[in-house]
Amino acid sequence: MTDDLAAFPATIELSLAQPPRRYVRRPDLLAVHGELTGGSGAAEGELLAPGITLLPVALLNRVAEGARVTPVYSLGAAGHPLVPTGRVLVRFSEADQAETHRGAIERAGYRLVGPLAYAPHVAWVDSPDDAAHALGGLARLEGLPGVVYVEPEMVGRRASR
Repeated sequence: MTDDLAAFPATIELSLAQPPRRYVRRPDLLAVHGELTGGSGAAEGELLAPGITLLPVALLNRVAEGARVTPVYSLGAAGHPLVPTGRVLVRFSEADQAETHRGAIERAGYRLVGPLAYAPHVAWVDSPDDAAHALGGLARLEGLPGVVYVEPEMVGRRASR
C-alpha cells in the first residue's frame, strides 16, 4: 500500500457549499486504486469505476503490493460510498480568471492543473504530495481571496436511468 490511511481526515467540511456539506469517512470500506491480488478485484469487492474497487476493510490483505489504498467517504453517515481522487474543483467569481490565482493556490499547498476551457474562472487543482494532503487543506483553498466554491472530486456509483 502506498497511501498513509491515517493521514486522511475523518470528516471533510465544505463551508462554502450551500447548504454546507460534510463528508464522513466510512470505517467499513476502503478503495483500492489498481489491482487486487491475482487481478480478481470484482470478485472480492465492488468495482466502482475503472481501476477503483470498493473493498471491505476485513479484506485489506487482498491488496496487491504497490496498489494505492484510500478511505471511502459518504455524505452523512448513511450516504452512498464516495472515493476521493485527489483533485479539487475551485471556482472564483465569474469576473475572475483562475489562472491569475496560480501563486496563491501554490502557496496554499496545491498546484493548478488547469482552468476549464468553457469556464476560465473554474479550475482543477491537486496536491503535489498526495490525496490526503489535498483533502486536508480544503479550508486553505476556501480562504483564498476570490474563491466562491470548493469541492473535492469524488467518484461514486453510476446512476442508472
